[in-house]
Amino acid sequence: EFIRIISDSQHNDETQVVIGGDHSVALASIIAQLEKTDKEKFGLIWIDSHIDLLDSFHSATKNFIGMFARVLFYDFENNDINLLCPNKIPVTNVLYFGNLELNEIEEQFLKDNQITNITRKELLKNKTSVFNKLNNFLLHFDHIHVSFDIDVFDQSLVQATGTPSLSGFFAEDIFPILDRVCRHPHISLDLVEVNPQKSGASETIALAKKVLLSLLK
Repeated sequence: EFIRIISDSQHNDETQVVIGGDHSVALASIIAQLEKTDKEKFGLIWIDSHIDLLDSFHSATKNFIGMFARVLFYDFENNDINLLCPNKIPVTNVLYFGNLELNEIEEQFLKDNQITNITRKELLKNKTSVFNKLNNFLLHFDHIHVSFDIDVFDQSLVQATGTPSLSGFFAEDIFPILDRVCRHPHISLDLVEVNPQKSGASETIALAKKVLLSLLK
């Protein structure tokens, strides 16, 4: 139902923007955009402190929020959910930014599938190399979708989210990345995990607004 709502509310000349809510709202957001874009030409930039790619066997909590992204790339054990995304995205089409909080299974998953993740340490060590990777990624795809979890930021900046990052990115790390992404001629995006009922909501919301404006300028 959410996929249909997103698709039906968007005109051809508009940029798709979905705001959550927990990160699993991105599943509908990404699938809605995939229905209009060749999956081979669809690049996904995932900015987050979590991988969201576990299966239920390896998940400690069994919460869908920690597994939903797997539906986009691989067959999922729940066939009703799996059928929502029959045309899987190649894992080579995703680029992660974030100090990902990984267990051993997740670390091995990234290695086995050769999924690129750029950490803050790597960014600070060699910005030229990181931005070359980003620019090459942007040039490779006709459409770029950005899935932005506000918890990619350090908890000193963002408190009003589900799981604040103990060691996240800072504004000066993120906004130069967004400045390059927004230059791509065809983008869509979701921004998630802002919880206005938690302490520090005003600061978190203000930063989320800056993220949106940076991507949509």
